[in-house]
Amino acid sequence: PTVVMSAIKENGKAFQYCLPGEVKDRILSDRPLVLKYILKHASDTTMRLCLNNFKSDKEVLLKALQYGFGWSLVPSNLQGSKTFVKEAIVRNPLLYLNLSKSLQKDSEIARLAIRTDGVDDSVLLEATESCPGLLSERDSMLAIAKCWWTDVLHETLQFSPLEIRGDKEIMLEAIKNDPSAYEFCSIELSTDRDIALATVESSPSYLCHLTDSFQMNNPDVVVHAIESSNRKDVLSLYDDVCEDLWSNRSVALAWLSKGGNWLVDQFPEDFFNSTTVSGMPPHKLELRPGALVICLRNVAPDQGPDVAPPRAQQNK
Repeated sequence: PTVVMSAIKENGKAFQYCLPGEVKDRILSDRPLVLKYILKHASDTTMRLCLNNFKSDKEVLLKALQYGFGWSLVPSNLQGSKTFVKEAIVRNPLLYLNLSKSLQKDSEIARLAIRTDGVDDSVLLEATESCPGLLSERDSMLAIAKCWWTDVLHETLQFSPLEIRGDKEIMLEAIKNDPSAYEFCSIELSTDRDIALATVESSPSYLCHLTDSFQMNNPDVVVHAIESSNRKDVLSLYDDVCEDLWSNRSVALAWLSKGGNWLVDQFPEDFFNSTTVSGMPPHKLELRPGALVICLRNVAPDQGPDVAPPRAQQNK
């Protein structure tokens, strides 16, 4: 028995190799061993054997439900116990789908199912359909916004009240998971800088939804959209950028760094003079008097073959 128990503690799956007999019966009656090691890797048959020894033990039953034990096998008196159902839902929100209609329509139980980490999309849809009032509850909608089920987000946001669609925290979470959630923002929130920044970061193509006046007041959002875009897709953003912003140095640099077209007509001479391109000297080269300069090529052929700073010429 000692060897078998050591193997099970090392890996709960070892129990499946335990032959029927006194040792196996002793292990199945060891409550701490069943709770900690066996149920996690148990088959339906093993779970049934465990529960036969602990029929009235709620903790063992809850643990079995957590690891996939069928709800239909739960004693009927516990299936109708709201307290037990709530504990079971917290451990395994999928159990919500197996509840009776009356329990599914209990807002407290539905709320627990929605707010459990890793909840399935089918649970979210069923819970909001059974308890539509959840769509007006901030905490419930925040939990839904944090999930990555885009279909659920669309289904719930379109029917949510303005207070929810105007809640910055909720909409930021929704946009992080699905940038199209931006379309459900309230009018006031759609012009919020943080909301716009999160949207173009998730999907640069949504730059087209930002008005010219907003872009002019928030050029950093435009820069972020360009920088978040793939090189092969950056050209598609050209028509979405406010025309007056092309003279903005940060926007122009972001565009050029992503391989955008060299739009000479859009950039004034001062822009080129203030930009240092890799491999080229700065437009204005400042040297201290007497400095030695080696020109690898003639940068001003119209001034002759030998050009040096005026004060440097005095020391030739």
